[in-house]
Formats: sequence, C-alpha cells, structure tokens
Amino acid sequence: MFTLGGLVYPAARIRVLESTSRTLVIQVHNPLTDADDLKPIPVLIGCPDDTYPSLEVEANSPQSVDIRAGDSLVTGIRWIQKQRFQGLHTATLEISPLESENRAYGLIRIRITFPPAMGPYLPPYPRRSSLRNRILNWEVARTWRISSPSRSLSKSQSFPAGQWIKLAIDADGPMYVTGQNVLDLATGAITGDPRSFSLYAGSHLGRAFSQTPNQPVPENLVEIAVKFQGEDNGVLDPTDTLFFYAQGPSGFDVVGQDLVYNQNVYSTTSVYWLLIPENTALRGARLDTYPPGSYSGTAQSAIHTALHSERDQLNPYESGLLWVQNAIAPGASQALSFVCRSPVTSGANAQLMVRFYGGTTTESSSFASHRITVTVNGQELEHQDLTWAGFGEMEPTLTLAPTLLVDGVNSLVLSNRSGDPASAPYYDRFTLYYDRHLTVDSGPVQWYDMNFPTAFQGTGPIPDEIWDVTQAENPVQLSPVGTDGNWQVTVTGATQTVRRFLAFNHQQAVSPVSLEWVGARSFTQLRNPTLYAEYVIIGPEEFRSAATPLLERRSASLYASLETIYDEFTGGCADPMAIRFFIQWMREHGSALPPLRPLVFLLGDADYDYRNLTGKSHNIVPTVEKGLTSTWATDDRLATVYGSIPEVPIGRYPAHTVEDVTAYVEKILELEDHPQPGLWRQTLTLVADDTKRPEHLISQISTGKSHTLNSEILAGLVDPAVTVKKLYMIEYPEVSDASSYG
Repeated sequence: MFTLGGLVYPAARIRVLESTSRTLVIQVHNPLTDADDLKPIPVLIGCPDDTYPSLEVEANSPQSVDIRAGDSLVTGIRWIQKQRFQGLHTATLEISPLESENRAYGLIRIRITFPPAMGPYLPPYPRRSSLRNRILNWEVARTWRISSPSRSLSKSQSFPAGQWIKLAIDADGPMYVTGQNVLDLATGAITGDPRSFSLYAGSHLGRAFSQTPNQPVPENLVEIAVKFQGEDNGVLDPTDTLFFYAQGPSGFDVVGQDLVYNQNVYSTTSVYWLLIPENTALRGARLDTYPPGSYSGTAQSAIHTALHSERDQLNPYESGLLWVQNAIAPGASQALSFVCRSPVTSGANAQLMVRFYGGTTTESSSFASHRITVTVNGQELEHQDLTWAGFGEMEPTLTLAPTLLVDGVNSLVLSNRSGDPASAPYYDRFTLYYDRHLTVDSGPVQWYDMNFPTAFQGTGPIPDEIWDVTQAENPVQLSPVGTDGNWQVTVTGATQTVRRFLAFNHQQAVSPVSLEWVGARSFTQLRNPTLYAEYVIIGPEEFRSAATPLLERRSASLYASLETIYDEFTGGCADPMAIRFFIQWMREHGSALPPLRPLVFLLGDADYDYRNLTGKSHNIVPTVEKGLTSTWATDDRLATVYGSIPEVPIGRYPAHTVEDVTAYVEKILELEDHPQPGLWRQTLTLVADDTKRPEHLISQISTGKSHTLNSEILAGLVDPAVTVKKLYMIEYPEVSDASSYG
C-alpha cells in the first residue's frame, strides 16, 4: 500500500517516474473496473514555496463510462489547496480519471514543474520522519524545510492591574450595570474612580468564530466604549449607571450590503468584562458625541428594521448544527405569532423569509413532495406556494403589503398542503424586514440604513439615547433636534454603506444575565510567548487534580483548563475554535516546538448538543461537527490550522466525571509500570461495519463504504513491524432471518 496525503491507494496505481528539485513526473494507472475507480485521488506534493507548481498532463487509454443521474461529477486534474504543514509548503493535487460523464482515462502521466528553490531552508527532516508516508516527493521535499512564521508579541495583551467582573449577555441591545451591582459583588471596599473603569469583550463580540483554516490567532479582548452616568464626581455611588451596547451570541450582522441574522450554535451567552483598575488615574473608553447636523432634504418618516424568530427544539438529522422547531404533517398547520411595533402602513413592501427543511413520516420515502402555504393575519399570500422534494432546504423571500402588518401581535400560519402522505417538512425560523416609525414608546429601537447623508424623523418623546452602533465596540452618540413629538436626528457620511442605529430610554436598558466577580486576572496564563509543552491535556478545571499523576509521568507536560482557554482565546465565550487558537498559539507564538508537538489529549466527553437544548448533553470538551444532514464529528479540525491536515496529533478520552478520569489514569500508569510482553503488542485489528449492498450513486460510495475505506487508510499508515488484521463486514454476505432485526 502507498499513502498519499492521508489517503491510501494500491501501489500499482501511482508510480513516480522522476523526482528532482525542479521536476516531479508521476504515472497514474486506473483499471476503471468499478465505480470506486472513478473517484478523484488527492495527492500531497511538497513544494519549495507557497505557489502552485505548473502542470503538464498526458492522458491515454480512454474508455467509455456511464455516470448515473444524480452523481456529482469531478473531472480533470487540478490543484485544490495549499498548506504550510509542519514546516513544509505543500499543495494537494486532485486527479480524476474522468474527462466527461461518459469518458475516462486509464493511464495519466503528469509532469509537475517547481519554481527554483530559493530558500533559505532549515536542515532537512530525517528520512524516517512521520511525514514520509504523506508527501509523494518526500526525499526531495524534506530539504525544503522552512522556519516558523515570525511571532507577533502584540497578540499577547497586557492589561492594567485590577479587579475583573464577568458579564453574561444573551441578546443584542442596550445594557446597564449600576454602581450598586458592583458594590454588591466586590469582596472589599471599592475606592476606585469610576472614570477609570473599562469594558471589554471578545474580538468577535460574542458571535461564533469562523472555522476556516489559515486565519491568524485573533486578539482576545477589545475595549468597548460606554456611557457612565454619574461618574463625574470620581466616586462610585450606588445610583451610578454604566450604559453600553452589547451583542449576544446570535443576532443581525452586516454582510456586504445586507443585514443577515447570524445564529451561534455553540453558546447561549456572550461574555463581556468590566475592569476596575488599581490605577485610578487611568481613563476608560467613553462614547464620543456627534453634534447636531444639518440636512436640507426631507427627513425619513420610516426606518428600516428587522425581527427574527427561531426556537431550536428538535434535531431531526442528528446534527449539532441543524436544529428546527417542529414538523408539519400533511393537512396540518403551524400557528406562530410575532410582535411588530409602529409599522408603517404605506410605502415599501415588507419581506418575510421562512426556512424549512424537508422531512418524511416514513424512512422508506426519502423524496417526499412538500407544498407549504403561508398566511399572515388571516390573509394567505397569493402565488407564494412553496414546493420542493426530499430533505433539502427551502427559504424563499415572500412579499407582504405594508397594510398587512398591525401594531402589536401578528399571526403567521404555515400549512402543509402536500398530497404526499409521507410529507413532513420541518419549520425552522423566519425573519421579517419591514419599515416602522421611529419611536421608543414601546421599547428600544434598532434600525439600519445605507443612504447618507440623511435625517430620521422621530415621533413621541425624544429618547434618552440615540447611538450609531455600526462599530459595535465604538458606538457614537447622536444629537437630536426638535421637541417631543416632532424631532429628528441627522446622520452624515458616505452613501451605500450600511450603518446601524439604536434609540432607547434609560429604563429600557437590560441588565446582563449574570455578573460574576472574578478578581485579579492576567489573561496570559496560557497566552504568553514563553509557554512550552510537548504534552498537553485539555480539560475542565475540575479534572486537573485527577490528571496530575499522568502529567507527572510525562516530560514537558501541561494541563490547560478549558475555562482558561476560553477566557484567553475567545474572550470567555464557549467556542470550539478557542482550542484551535490555543494550539496555533503554541505553534506560532510560544517557545519553539519540534514538529508534531504538542501532543494534545482532550479529557472529557463531547456532544452534538453544544447548548444543552435537550437538557441531557454531555458536552464537556467540544468537538467540531461538519455538515447539516450527513454530519460527522471530528477532533482533527481542532488541530487543523493551515489547511485540511492536522498540525499535531490529537486524541480524546470521553470522561464524564472525576472518577472516570481517576480510573483511566490509574489504568494507563498500571500498564506502563507493569507491561505485559507478547506478540499481541504488535498486532492491530481493524473493524469496519459497512454492509455489502450496492450504492445507487457514485457519490454515495464514500458514505456506504466509509468505514472500510478509512480502515484501509489506517492500515497503510501502520509501521510494517505491526501485524494488521482486518475484520470487514463488507466481505461477508448479508443473511436475513426471522428475528426482529431481520
């Protein structure tokens, strides 16, 4: 067997004809005898720099093939990704024997030409490096070893000495913390000047972090500008009130020129931090104020706003990323309600986006036909039937006349009119974009616009606060002019840029979900440039003591508590990316580590239910889930920093309790202290339970035979000194009997 980029193929299929510092020539022989042979092959190539080498392809031995309808078609030879992996530049070449849906080549010769190797390079890797089975041109590529990227010490923030309070936020909007709140939490007297108080939040301001590779470790905390009412006397009084704009874990974000709802599937709260510094001469960030502006045009009597409704209750596809509210059976309806405040009943139409996912009442029908009608306030939307089939997503944008909305409670009815008895689509969520009057009579108002300069006409009393919150970490106070019932606020600036605004009265601000006195905190326990460890256990703080005997057995070891990782890499938010950022930090910003270090051991179970929506989640150390319907969980993504190949080895023991950890550690130490010799120590048994049944489509092969194919990958990575035994269910005929399992 021969391993290529983490995948294994029979040695006869790929042959290296020439390998030098400038040229790599390979020959791919494909028998084209079954559907497996039509799948593309990814090949990992070492490169002298971060550019794609040039390709020359010669294809021979064409054959006619038959691609069945529904197959995803991958044709030709192409580069699909670049990655700096363990100090080497690599590129992945995807080789497909297919030229078209009915023609494939059995013999392909590829000439890869590299640019001149310019260096400087580090001493070559040893020939027997763990990379030798992954990189096709290893003997040449091992001499192109490069140094790690330059370290940026600015990523390690230092904060003034002081006391910290941790705030949990569950939704976007105006928030407040009173002097009394702080005094109640403090473990001692607060003698500081409130003008020195500073507010911070994670760099993503509570939203989930992107999981794309090749991103830098973000700054951990950014300062938030606030308004502190009553601070001018330099004394913290119980009635002093700190007002600020906060973002929860989910909410509307500007994407390009659109306002899009961003759902965080990992957490139900975001985290903000209030610092009370020892140095009372410091001054925290405060809101700037724009003076009243002038606008010669007509002020807008309507503002653009949006509301979102989503209740995650069911997990129909066993996916941690896709939650829905409920299924709608044929002939049944789902009744919902929502509140619109001061809608404008003339002018622009409103837009309603409703999301569904296909579902079925029986497993025997995977392509049920669905037909949904939408009714708002008793009026069925004309010509807006939603029809689709299968398990796919349906999220149309429906148009509502402005006269259809009422001030207060509105009704939304979703009806399944499908004639297919197997139809049972899942309702997920809806988003409504509509115009309303600018008034805070019934609560805070958030709105957006992109045509500037302009003025907004307000009704009712002038709000206590009107802020431009386009930059959520640095809001700006706007100055209205006029009198109660007839006032306006002018906004200047560039046109065609989406900006967001907030108006509220002080009593309408909301207190955080919780406030926790943390005390002194450095945020550099793990996030520091001197950190060095070759063996790292990541787990909750409560498992630390039970894991200590194992740490003591390992040299250069470290227990990194998950709570500290969250606090120092994602601003306190429970996001799986914090683990990846921590590993990346150790590789890039900590003390220099050898390749494939640190060895990372996750101590704690994972669960698809990140937010414990079921009340039964065992999510202690989160993993990464990919996909919405055909999903899989993989810890490898936590160690995959620059591409699709993990940078360091990573493993997990799914402990639930301290007792689980204690028992596990005792067994490991017992095995190490009293090893039992024998041939069994050099025997590996691989078990795969794929059934022997034909797949309908070529695209289903990777799923239907996934366990077997992955076992073959593992077999190819095992050292030849180890005996590999295989027990594959696919090699045995299926037998049906009279039992309940058939």
